[in-house]
Parts: sequence; structure tokens; C-alpha cells
Amino acid sequence: MRYRRLGNLKILVITNMTNASLIFEMFWSYGINNVIVLFYGQGISKLSMCDRYSPENACGKSANSIIYQNCEDQVTFSFTNLIRQMNKCPITYIYAGDQIYARPRIFPTAAYIFSVIYELSIRRNGTFRHAIYDNPWRTMMFSSDKTNIIITWIRSKLNGYTVTEPLVRIDNVWLVPKAEEISNLNAFVKVFKWNVWVAVGVTLISTWLTWFLIISWNGRFTFEKLGLAFMNVWSLTICGCIAQFPRLFALRIILLLYLIYVIHIQCAFTSNMATILTTPRYGFQIRNLEELAESGLPIYVPTPFKEEYFNLNDTNHQSLYTRLQKQLHPLDNRSEYRRVLTGFNHYRNYAVLTSEEDLRKLEKELSKKIDVYQILDNSMIGVATIRLALPTDHYFAPTLNSLVSELVESGIGDRLKYYFERECFTKNVLNSNKVQRVLGIKSHLVCV
Repeated sequence: MRYRRLGNLKILVITNMTNASLIFEMFWSYGINNVIVLFYGQGISKLSMCDRYSPENACGKSANSIIYQNCEDQVTFSFTNLIRQMNKCPITYIYAGDQIYARPRIFPTAAYIFSVIYELSIRRNGTFRHAIYDNPWRTMMFSSDKTNIIITWIRSKLNGYTVTEPLVRIDNVWLVPKAEEISNLNAFVKVFKWNVWVAVGVTLISTWLTWFLIISWNGRFTFEKLGLAFMNVWSLTICGCIAQFPRLFALRIILLLYLIYVIHIQCAFTSNMATILTTPRYGFQIRNLEELAESGLPIYVPTPFKEEYFNLNDTNHQSLYTRLQKQLHPLDNRSEYRRVLTGFNHYRNYAVLTSEEDLRKLEKELSKKIDVYQILDNSMIGVATIRLALPTDHYFAPTLNSLVSELVESGIGDRLKYYFERECFTKNVLNSNKVQRVLGIKSHLVCV
């Protein structure tokens, strides 16, 4: 019960005070809207109820419009969990100034979040506002009497907060170095596999020694004959011919067999060489998480990612999850994260785990593509989600959940997100009248 709030309680107050306004204002200051006051005294009993969103009540600052009903009559007062009419009362989106979500001009997701909360305020006739705080989460804990909304991408249950269903789902990507292109000189060696090269060398030496033994069989073993045998075999290997056709029958058989062998080897070598020289060749490329775990590369990851996705202690030390967990190196600030991502062009001895959205944002800031190989695999840690959050049992939570579900299920949310990602930022029309006309976003949102 430590984080239990009172916003959704239904309270009946029995008092002999004639001034019910003070009672309503007191409960509103604690974020409690569902209050009925029963005045009992001086032979009179009557019920009173007050809506904080009535125009006369100044959004809960003062209870000026109170409805009374005699107890002898049939009671018609009722509570509702969903707020239908806010009469221009503020709905405030609060965030930290150093967050990427504070820059909707640059990042499509940030603009999408702004537009969603703005749409929510329109549907309840509220007034959209936004505010920057050094610690927005602490501000939320001490503002139960206000309609302050914050965003979170934490998947697990938040102590003290209630979260909506996901507004945005973002894939996580594992970034690994791209395989280096093999130079033409090294490609020459890779025409055949190493065992083929060994076989070619053994065949060359064997044929050379056999040729030397045959021509030296009836005479003396001299270095001149050894050199002559080598040059004949080498000429056959490289050119497919020799200077003088041998007279001995045994040498003719060896020449014929070796010439057939050389023709096949040269055809295979020529075709493979043409393929290698015309098609870029690369070294070994890490293509999945299993290969990443086997490589032993350190994996740099933002500290919140590590705490959120790798907080389990797996007893199976040979599992893929445990092996990847041991390779993690957390990054505590964005400058380190940025330096690591941009360092792929110079260093090729590490990997990075990040979200696809963060990668796109950094590439937009740098105005260039980061040259890495991306492994899009959510099987290990799932997808990152962005949700709206309110303090637990906040009086606006049922209404917020209902509105978010309505936007998501109706497809309006997807339309907004599509517009900002595909049209607004790619065509640089954020300030144009077209955005305001299509989405109904006013100038105070566009120029935030």
C-alpha cells in the first residue's frame, strides 16, 4: 500500500458544516473527485455534489458550483470513472529538457507523442500544455491534483504509476561490424580452398620428382637433370606446353596425364578468379545472435537497456541469454553512447545494442548513415514500447486508458505516426499549414 493513491475512491462525508466548498476543495487538492457531502444538523439533511470541471469551479481551484439535493427525494447523484467534459482545463505533458522527446522538430516519435496528447485533450475539450522539469518523475509524485502525463518505455510494472497500452513499438537492433572487403591480392589466394592448394603443390612436386627419376634412370643423378625436370613440369603447369617433346614412352604418358590435370585446374582457376575479381569478397560476417555470442565481442548498451532487458539470473550458464549477458558493457551517458556508435568507422572490435529509433535519431543528427551490420532480432528481449503514465489510482487514469485504446484501435494513432515519419520530416513541412490542416495541430504545438 506504500504507493496507493486515493484518486479513484468514492467518499461520503457526513458533517454539520454548512460550507461544503471547503470540503470539496480539500479533497480535490488530494486528487479525489468522487465526493458527496451529507449535511446533517438543525433538523435538516441534504446531499451536495460538485464537479471540479464545471466552468465556475476554475478546474478545481474553487468549489463555486455545488448541486444540492434533499435526502427525502430520490437520490440521483452518481459517480463516473470516465471524464467526458473538461471545459478547457489543462492536460499537461511533462518531460525532462535533455530527453529526445523534448525535440519534436527533429524526431518523429517525439512529435507523434505531442500530437497524441494534444488529440486526447481535444477529445475531452481540455487545453493541451507541456512543461519541462529537471525531474519529471518526482514532479508527478507530488501533483496528484493535476492532470500531468509522462511517457515511459519501461516494460515492467512501475511502482507508483499506472501505464497505458503501448503507443509505439520499436524494434531493438544489435549492431555489429561489417565484414571487411578482401583485397584482390588476398582474393588470389582464396581462389581455391587451402586443401586444394595443398593438393596442387603435392601433385607438382610428385610429378617433378617422377620426371627427374625417369630421365636419370640409366644415367647419373645431376642437378642439371633436376633443374630440367622442374622447368618442364613448371612450364606444363603454367603454360600447358614444354620446349621439347620427350622421347621416352613413360614421360609421354606422364605428360599426357599431367596435361589433362593442368587443363582442368587452369579452367577452374580462371573461372574462380574471374568471379572473385568482378564480385566484391568479404570476410566472415556475424549474422545472428548465436554467432555474436560465439565471437566474444563486448556489447555496449545504455544502462537503462541493461537494467530493463537483462535483469534475470539464468542458472543455465550455457544459454544464449547468459552468454550475451556476460558480454554486456553498460554506458552511463549519451556522450559515451554517441562516441561508441560513431566509432564503428574506425574500430571493429565491439557490438552495440540499441533501439532502431535511437539509431535513426543519431543518423539524423550526424546527417550520415552509420556503417554497421544490423541484426534485427526481438526473440531475446522483445520490442521496446512507449507508453503514457500517471500516478497509481489517479482520477484521470481510466479516462486516459480509454482514450489511448480508442486512438490505437481506431487507427488514428497509426495515421498520426505515419504522417510524421513519412511526410512531415522527410519533406520538411513541419511548419506548413498542411500539417495543421491534416492533423488539427495548432501553432503552439508545431512551434514547441
